[in-house]
Amino acid sequence: MNGDNSLLLYGPVDIGSLRIPGNIFAAPMAGYSDRITRAMALQYGADLAYTEMISAEGLVRGNKRTFEMMNRAEGESILALQLYGSHPETLARAAEIAVEAGADLVDLNAGCPVPKVIRGGSGAALGRDAKALYRALKAMVDSVGREIPVTVKIRSGWDNENLNWKEAVTAAEDAGAAAVGFHPRTRAMRYGGRADRSLIAEMAASTKLPVIGSGDITDADSAAATLCQTGCAAVMIARGAVGNPWIFSSAGQFLGKRIPSESPTPEERIAAASFHFNAAAAAFGEETAVREIKKHLSGYITGWTGASDLRKKLMISTSPEELRRLLSYEGTEL
Repeated sequence: MNGDNSLLLYGPVDIGSLRIPGNIFAAPMAGYSDRITRAMALQYGADLAYTEMISAEGLVRGNKRTFEMMNRAEGESILALQLYGSHPETLARAAEIAVEAGADLVDLNAGCPVPKVIRGGSGAALGRDAKALYRALKAMVDSVGREIPVTVKIRSGWDNENLNWKEAVTAAEDAGAAAVGFHPRTRAMRYGGRADRSLIAEMAASTKLPVIGSGDITDADSAAATLCQTGCAAVMIARGAVGNPWIFSSAGQFLGKRIPSESPTPEERIAAASFHFNAAAAAFGEETAVREIKKHLSGYITGWTGASDLRKKLMISTSPEELRRLLSYEGTEL
């Protein structure tokens, strides 16, 4: 791989009736992908940014906080909304509610390995059962019609003895899904070990659906390698983007997207963290923003002498005033 743009792996992706302008996506991450974080990703070059997974049950029950998670981000021309649940009727109604709220694409999470999710038969537990996955997706597709793409995100299987991604992809095809997001780790691996990129290549070669590859995409080179080595239609960046929205612009430039991209300076990193915090405070309230920004700070505050000390001070700060002081040139020594 090299950075001379000769690969030209960057390009649009058709997902059902929807054309995405490019193939670098911000993944849905529970507890992270709120509308401010999505706006940051889009501002820095992501072509699509998924919401965090939203409870289908919460939408159907009319939960106010759940409904607020569907709010469109600033600059979000395509609202890709991810649902989780296990009951076809509930997922179907939740998909309708999502479309009524403005969703342009509805994704079903069938890969989350978190115990509280799989205990209810959702996430990876749903992906484990191809017949149940088919019923869930079919109900969603039938409820919103073919004009709104319904997609699904899966893992390679439950564990190494139960790799069922082939059955899951067949179920998605038969149900009318428009694309498959694929994280080639098992539920048992959670986020450890290495994602098996060869499985993405197998899937891309075996299905007519666009495959969106994810797992261990932490920089421009790994994004290019995933696209080049697997033939997938797009890449989905998750943990590599936490506190690091520049990954989208650097990946885009590396893949052939004609956008300027340089490594951010310490001043730019601190300014971006400050902007993120202030935008979150305006959207969600200052108390919530103090708590939420700390998830992103390790990514923003890194890469220079003194960053570790500043990060520690930020992590133990408890007031918005102190956070703002530390994230200002008056409170920071570079």
